[in-house]
Amino acid sequence: MYGGPQQKAFSQSIQTLTGIKKLPDINGGDANCVAFTPNSMNWHDQGHRSSAPAAYLTPVESVRTNWLTLVNHQVGNLLWSTDGSKWAYGVQFKRADNVGQDFQVYVRKEVIMAAGAIGTPAILQRSGVGDPSHLSSLGINTVINLPTVGKNLQEQTMSALGARSNGFDPAGRGPSDVIAFPNLYEIFGTQANATATTMLQSLDSWADAMKANALSKSALKTIYQSQADVIINKKAPVVELFYDTGYPDMIGVLVWTLLPFSRGTVKITSSDPFAKPYTTVNYFGIDMDLTIQSASSKLVRKLFKTAPLSNLSSGESIPGFSTVPDQNGNGGSDQSWKNWAKNTFSPVNHPIGTCAMMRRDLGGVVDGRLKLYDAQNVRIVDASVMPTQISAHLSSTLYGIAEKVADMIKNGV
Repeated sequence: MYGGPQQKAFSQSIQTLTGIKKLPDINGGDANCVAFTPNSMNWHDQGHRSSAPAAYLTPVESVRTNWLTLVNHQVGNLLWSTDGSKWAYGVQFKRADNVGQDFQVYVRKEVIMAAGAIGTPAILQRSGVGDPSHLSSLGINTVINLPTVGKNLQEQTMSALGARSNGFDPAGRGPSDVIAFPNLYEIFGTQANATATTMLQSLDSWADAMKANALSKSALKTIYQSQADVIINKKAPVVELFYDTGYPDMIGVLVWTLLPFSRGTVKITSSDPFAKPYTTVNYFGIDMDLTIQSASSKLVRKLFKTAPLSNLSSGESIPGFSTVPDQNGNGGSDQSWKNWAKNTFSPVNHPIGTCAMMRRDLGGVVDGRLKLYDAQNVRIVDASVMPTQISAHLSSTLYGIAEKVADMIKNGV
């Protein structure tokens, strides 16, 4: 952890620049703030990151004799009863190096899938759950007609901006632990209302552009309307500004667009479980995502010049003024920032949405108990069930989903 002046200076400067409030608890129910954040670290284990296996499995695996974890194996597909009941009686799998025989494991109650937003829809498609036209083209018989399996993919994008240090002592080591979550109005300032108007007027055309990644244009437009309402009227944070000491320079800020409108698709290209699915993310497929990304990056340039953070810096290094010029003193042109963001962004690796918990007429794949539509005993518990991105990180949200479903299963729900 850091004891130097940089994180406090970031918090004070972003408040001065945008008017965002500082709160003592980022998990207190209002994410639209700047706050010092908790980290998933185990101080009993030399400060290593505490993962789900480390926190949930390791403490009990020696006493849970009815639990077996097989690593280095690859699931191929679900095994369905042949009587038309849509009962999954087991799972077929093989060693991850594709050597040796196939194995099958059988279930008495439920199959619980947790292969993630890329892996879970691929397994389902190989198991005959998906779009019949796609499955038949690969020689796979349709068991359950759910054409949106693999659709609705959403991923966040990140830009890294840096400024040189003036020699201050950061006083410690990572990870950093202060983050700002500004809303549309705090990012765009006087242009916020015009941006909101553009958003509302564009929903129909956006839904038309992205309809191949949804159940239909009308279904996606309904989802977009809900998303726009959250952004415009409920003022949900649209971007995360993650202060990062030492990356990409001694003073660093990572810009994440949180609630993208772009949608993508995960599709298998073969029934072979060792053939990776074809994933189309469509980064910045909707221009508003790039507009928010570039405007937020431009805001960080201004942040680097705002005291007290500016007092710790000898100037911006990334992207730098030779890459994104500031000829008129207004931070640089919107187009220059868009070009830089589009050419240098990286994925956040937070894919979600490909087996969404929604009404079926909107493209849902699982119901409110995360049970696969039309199947008797298949449940999905991973990021694929989240219908839209959230104004937060995924890990604690997914732990909460898993805890909720665990209670459902234990109570026979």
